[in-house]
Amino acid sequence: MSELPFGTTVTLRYVADLPKTMLGMQEIGGVYATAQDASNHVVEVAAASVGDYQKWQLVSKDRGVTIQFSSEWGPIQDVPSAGVGAAWHHCPEISGSLLMLSGLKDASTYYVNVVVKIGGGWLITISPMGTLVGLDYYVSVSNDSKLIMVGPPNEQEAAFSGWFVQESN
Repeated sequence: MSELPFGTTVTLRYVADLPKTMLGMQEIGGVYATAQDASNHVVEVAAASVGDYQKWQLVSKDRGVTIQFSSEWGPIQDVPSAGVGAAWHHCPEISGSLLMLSGLKDASTYYVNVVVKIGGGWLITISPMGTLVGLDYYVSVSNDSKLIMVGPPNEQEAAFSGWFVQESN
């Protein structure tokens, strides 16, 4: 984990089938973790855009990482009156729960597992710390393009998703 670009602005591109991507059998996807709609605070995926809505910072916290919204002005701090949070947050007891933006004090902490360094970035998985640890839950994307917590694939499914982290300009 120490090789990741902590404290710098990065993009997180969704990888639908991490094993195939690692083997070069599938291209890295074209959608990015996005703070698309601050009014409902849900983190989604969307095609690349020029705005700051797809820029994040990986911030070391205790034994894990918080994933904080970033912009050209740096991380957004807790500003309750603005209604926009600063970091990813999920309900740790519920599989299928949406990832939301929250204030830094409510930010969830994640394990970020580097699978391989590839093409100017890193293929990673993101798993929650806390009550789901050891159950192989990880951050994925729902059919309606929202980030969610999911359980491990069953024995018939070899595919599981991950993320491509790359420093942003």
